[in-house]
Amino acid sequence: SELAALHEGPLERPRDAVDARLAALALAPDAAAMHDQALAACVRAGELARYVAAVTGLIDRSEAEGGGDRSIDLLVRLGRALEAGPDGKARAAEVYERAEALLESRPLDPRLTEIWKALERCYAGDPDLEKTARVLEKRVRVASDAERVDALYALAELRLRAPPTYDLGPDLQVEATDHDRDEARAEAALRRAASARDR
Repeated sequence: SELAALHEGPLERPRDAVDARLAALALAPDAAAMHDQALAACVRAGELARYVAAVTGLIDRSEAEGGGDRSIDLLVRLGRALEAGPDGKARAAEVYERAEALLESRPLDPRLTEIWKALERCYAGDPDLEKTARVLEKRVRVASDAERVDALYALAELRLRAPPTYDLGPDLQVEATDHDRDEARAEAALRRAASARDR
């Protein structure tokens, strides 16, 4: 860590800093700070692919040892890194889907909400709106309070955008406004949905 700091600072050798940060990460794959520092070093050096390769290797090792929580956390880390790269959303979605599958028997695990939100980001712009709808429906089922309201509004807007599911939208919108009477928010969602249908 000290050597990496030297390479990043006075020595100004970003590629050597990447080597040092990745070596430290290999020794402490569960440490969030090590991941953050390694990812930042790789991004500064223009070598994001090296962080992706390193975390992929850690996942392979974790799964060979039985997987579990470490594999899930590493998959989430890998998904975030892929999202940050060019054209990485499709690959990131595959990684998040793997993490979600590992939590299939634990529907109340708080990491699922993070994974579902990440999948929403990755699916944005995908012509298959059902991918996003399925994720939002899961959030509606398990979330509470403001999280559930946000998911309801998003799902209502999504359903209103597509003629085949348009009839489902108003009921979802009513349910959302029953919990949060924000008329401006509801009207804005309706306008966006109408605009999307007209394209």
